[in-house]
Amino acid sequence: MKVFISYSMKDVDQVQIIADQIRPYVEEIHWWKESKTLGEDPWEIIESWIDDADLVIAVITGKTVSRAMSVGQELGYAKKKKKKIIPLVERCVLNTELGFLSGVTYQRFDRGDPEAALEGVRKAVETEKKKSLANKSVEATNFSFLQKETVPATKDGSVLPDILLGALIVGGLFLALKE
Repeated sequence: MKVFISYSMKDVDQVQIIADQIRPYVEEIHWWKESKTLGEDPWEIIESWIDDADLVIAVITGKTVSRAMSVGQELGYAKKKKKKIIPLVERCVLNTELGFLSGVTYQRFDRGDPEAALEGVRKAVETEKKKSLANKSVEATNFSFLQKETVPATKDGSVLPDILLGALIVGGLFLALKE
């Protein structure tokens, strides 16, 4: 499972703690301070991390609300891509300051005692990992089923006559239904 963490640069210490807590449960974690590549377009990199992520963790603190426009852009992009977003919201942040995340269930945290919140995030990451693995298992099963399908061939190995016949039947039905 791959995770992207969106946060204010002023909250790097908090993000490091979060990353350390969830690292045993995920394949990859991307966040700007740890994963950036010098000399590359940052938005292309960030968008690719979000595209690849199974889960986005949004660290929303008083610092995020007061000045972190990049977090809003990242979360807007993640929402557009229909990514699961788990907000981790500092106690000082009002519900009215959450913007489009106000309708999403979030985990409150206190900088002085983050352990309870981190346990909630760990559980959420574990749950999402199980869902992700189950989905990948179903996809693999579906793919292997498709691989077993074969197209019947004629004696000379040609499948074209059967395909043409099928196309004619479907085309005829379409025309009959159209009229």
